[in-house]
Amino acid sequence: MSIKECRCPTCGAVQSWRDECRRCGTDISLLRRLADESRRLQGELLDALSDNDLSKAQCVMERLLAVSTDPLYELLHGFIRHRGGFPAAQSCVATGTFAPVTIKASESNSVSS
Repeated sequence: MSIKECRCPTCGAVQSWRDECRRCGTDISLLRRLADESRRLQGELLDALSDNDLSKAQCVMERLLAVSTDPLYELLHGFIRHRGGFPAAQSCVATGTFAPVTIKASESNSVSS
């Protein structure tokens, strides 16, 4: 399955991104918006890391973990905490600098082809 495809959580059909499953008709628009937000946050994380801004990277990483369950992000989060000297208990949520993830309905068609 490529970045241009998704799997319906209801019937398992693999298809190109769209708001409705081609096989069973399940609304999968939220999955599409989550995938869009995840890719946007990945870009933001790479920018923060390339700028060596570990504090920003820590906050972006927490937001990314809110929308993705990729185990690689957990490992990267531990690396960022270690490199930045952040204790495990310190987080953007605890310090009040956490920006909640918002997924806008108007962005549902932004998956690149």
